[in-house]
Amino acid sequence: MTLDYPDLILEDANMWLTSAQGEVAILSPEYLAITEEDPVWWATSLEGNENTVLSTYLYEMHLLGKGNEGLSNVSQVCKGDNCADYFEQLQVVILQDRRFDSAP
Repeated sequence: MTLDYPDLILEDANMWLTSAQGEVAILSPEYLAITEEDPVWWATSLEGNENTVLSTYLYEMHLLGKGNEGLSNVSQVCKGDNCADYFEQLQVVILQDRRFDSAP
């Protein structure tokens, strides 16, 4: 997907966040037309990979200029002792000397 389709990028980001919570995302027909997997597969197959899933969500939110909102949501969902450190490091990588809420 490209930034020409911000609504689909936001829907994809929200699918990752919902899946990281072990829930099934409700997706639009437009989104379902471009994906090969159904929402139940995403919600059940990603267990144990929450940091990777949340990283994808966070990057897509950054692309949309909503990095701080994404980081706030991730901090509410993230589990485990190393979550805060992991996502602080990820934020630095994504930023690359730019504001977190500005798209690349």
